[in-house]
Amino acid sequence: MAVLGFGNQRLYERIGAAEKLGGEPPFGGAAMAIEFAEAGHDVVLADPNLSEQDPEHVDRVVDAGVELTEDDAQAVEGAEMVVLFTPFGATGGIVREMAPHLEEGAVVCPTCTSSAFEIQESLYEAGMEVPEAVGVTLAHPAGIPGTENHRAYITARGTGNGTVLATEEQAELVKEVLSSTGKEVFELPHVELVSVIGDLSVVLLRRVIEALKEFCAVRELGAPQKMIDRQAMMVLATLAALIEEGGIGGLLKTLDEEAIEVSYSNMEPFLDGVEEPELEGEPVERFVVLPGEATREAVIELVGERGWKTVRMRAWMDLYRKNYNK
Repeated sequence: MAVLGFGNQRLYERIGAAEKLGGEPPFGGAAMAIEFAEAGHDVVLADPNLSEQDPEHVDRVVDAGVELTEDDAQAVEGAEMVVLFTPFGATGGIVREMAPHLEEGAVVCPTCTSSAFEIQESLYEAGMEVPEAVGVTLAHPAGIPGTENHRAYITARGTGNGTVLATEEQAELVKEVLSSTGKEVFELPHVELVSVIGDLSVVLLRRVIEALKEFCAVRELGAPQKMIDRQAMMVLATLAALIEEGGIGGLLKTLDEEAIEVSYSNMEPFLDGVEEPELEGEPVERFVVLPGEATREAVIELVGERGWKTVRMRAWMDLYRKNYNK
């Protein structure tokens, strides 16, 4: 197997990874290569800036039995599984360049710096069919590899939009390799969920889930669950649209926080002491995550401004019809 990317050791030092989470460098991709090798796998670690790494860090990798190279193409030749611990923004180009050297049937695994769909698109651009020629799934470390606090990996077998990115055999291989490290492996149903749970965004996600549970307590005011679900969706969709267009800073400048506090003060007394209700539901099998502004631009390019207005109006009508008629 191959691991591409040594990991940004300067970043880990700057944020105090060792002090806060325990462990000794190197962290990141180098640490993943070490633990895969210690689990009994033949591992090649590639990084074009290998010569710039701390010699002590390099020695630790070599002592674990990992082969080193500065050539990504050399690293992936013959590898059944390729793990990408590559820099943000550079992964697509790296994948396109290494694609001709990938073993047929191999599985490419982004970690925390790119999405599975970006890898799929990059492979398509390189003329490779997914998953027939090469599969894609995630091997997300859900933390900083090499630290004592790194306890798990997250992967996924399917997608919310129905796209098939990996065969059952490819997905099973990834799960087996990750499990062989002794870490707990969480296999999520959809790749779209992995970065939401595994990345920095988990700080936000955890608070949003708690807020949604608290919000459901308005059922005590006689609000039906359908209305609660719809209002929650509208709030989150509106916030997402504002952030997409202006960032979090733009969102805060657009919303009136004083008005929010005044409005909330009328609801808060009814929620004091109210327990979170038990909620019923089934796991979601199909869903689509679409960035609003990017979708608008794509539709206008295909069918024009008038077509976009028609699509937008039809979508809203169908959405409300769907929610009211459930």
